[in-house]
Amino acid sequence: MASVEVIKRQGLSGDIAGTLTRQEARFAKDDSQRLKHFGIYQQQDGNMVRLKIPGGRFSTEQYLAVSDIAMRYANRQFMITTRQDVQFHTVRPQHLPEIIRLLDSLWTTTQGACGDVVRNVTSCPVSDIDRDSSYNTYAVAKRLSDAFLLNASAYFEVFIPEKLMPADLPAVNPVYGEALLPRKFKIAVGLSTDNCTFPHTNDVGLMALVNPDAPHGIEGFNVFVGGGLGSTPLKPNTHPSLAQPLGMVDEAQLLPVVQAVVEIQRDHGNRENRKLARLKYLVERWGIERFRAEVHERLARQGLGIELGTPRPMSGYRVSSHLGLHPQRTPGRFYWGLPIANGEISEDGQVTGKHDKAIGGSNLVFFRNLVRDYRLGVRFSVNQDLILTDIFASDIPEISQRLQDHGIPTEAEVSPLRAQSHACVGVYHTASLDFPGEIARYCPLSFTEAKLFLPRLVQELEDAGYGHLPVPINITGCPNSCAFSAIGGIGLWGALKRQADGHEYFDMLIGGAMEGSAPRLALPFRQRLRDDLVAPTIKVLFDLYQREQRADESFSDFCYRLGADGLQQCVPAPRG
Repeated sequence: MASVEVIKRQGLSGDIAGTLTRQEARFAKDDSQRLKHFGIYQQQDGNMVRLKIPGGRFSTEQYLAVSDIAMRYANRQFMITTRQDVQFHTVRPQHLPEIIRLLDSLWTTTQGACGDVVRNVTSCPVSDIDRDSSYNTYAVAKRLSDAFLLNASAYFEVFIPEKLMPADLPAVNPVYGEALLPRKFKIAVGLSTDNCTFPHTNDVGLMALVNPDAPHGIEGFNVFVGGGLGSTPLKPNTHPSLAQPLGMVDEAQLLPVVQAVVEIQRDHGNRENRKLARLKYLVERWGIERFRAEVHERLARQGLGIELGTPRPMSGYRVSSHLGLHPQRTPGRFYWGLPIANGEISEDGQVTGKHDKAIGGSNLVFFRNLVRDYRLGVRFSVNQDLILTDIFASDIPEISQRLQDHGIPTEAEVSPLRAQSHACVGVYHTASLDFPGEIARYCPLSFTEAKLFLPRLVQELEDAGYGHLPVPINITGCPNSCAFSAIGGIGLWGALKRQADGHEYFDMLIGGAMEGSAPRLALPFRQRLRDDLVAPTIKVLFDLYQREQRADESFSDFCYRLGADGLQQCVPAPRG
């Protein structure tokens, strides 16, 4: 049994409260594992704190609170994550109760944002307000999120002891049991008309089958199981996977079906080896037919009369960025999607920018004041962009001018290549940049400075004339693929930290996509590619694509048509 399993069975309280009472700077090692289930990661420079807010939507007051927390308790910035969450960094232990009390007062929480539970449930950020949307995915996401909330009594005892809670409150949500799940568990709700949440990359992906003429605007849901993009270095039995079709169900049947899947993972997931503990490995080990049979059996025992139908075929997939100004269902109201580099909202200068005007710029106080002055709602996309909602038509010119005056780029000012590029938070923090890599500022797993490497790479490609290509470039500092490297048009993940030669090294993948004829994983292409050889390699690939592509052929289709072996022959390994 993995050591974390023992800690979970001992309870989630530990001596966390004692550390806070004694005002100590660090939590004990075992308690750092417990804290993850409360959305808190202990890092070298304080703590990372992550919110859990389904669908990534904030009221005016909630967004103002997030901004204030970033200014008062964190490092004057927060990150929008690929799960529509918020992450704060460098938070001191003594500030955790204040932060959690404030969030709790605004109906938000951090518990379950990390740890071996159902993480933040993602959904299309605008399906409830977009004028042309036929179905609201948020209602489903919220219902699932509420059903699987950790609801740990220790969370309240440690951080909000003054809150009156039922005397018989169980230690955790009974669906989890004392040992919780073997590993994290991710759920996404998408639309057959908009694959913007990438359901196939989740443990459970739910695809609403849109039909405006059907009751409630949908014919039901396709359910997929066993997705996940992470892998472990030097462990060939770990790998990215796309979720497989389990069946089709009505909306009213979703919760029992998803709960059956969660319970199967709870009871049969690997608790000996955490590297093989995700649901995808259980589905792979059993096969989808056995897994489906187990779901049927659990549903039958409940006597609900639920049958999994045959998944509905889909002819193609489309992904919307939700960038730009769009009308809402409410007449006279609009939402405006703005590109945010790697989801970084910072007052002391962004490390990266999706436009040259944003590099070194600040946007934390600007967006806080904008949201306050116009009483706007805020949504976050899986692509880590920010969406302002409930904008009155009469306010658009003034808001537009304020964006321009502050140097905030809009969708028209960002190239297609840059708009679709993403990197994880991996940035090293050292006294000298001569040999960085010993202390990771934002993530201890990162081998490479993905966040710093991406803007330089994109700028070089734009300068060379490739900015018009809508090819996602996804860079993650390690093979966990937090920035979707495993589905990137160009996917890079860290292979070696900076070496004595002064270079970092990446593995390169190509041809991934979440739109087109079918979702696709990226194909392995180069291993341990030196950082200064990444751009030349991409340029040769892009030149070949533009020269050899067929009519309306996407970069993903092109890569899959030629195959990794064919492209290896066409693109010689660069010499450096």
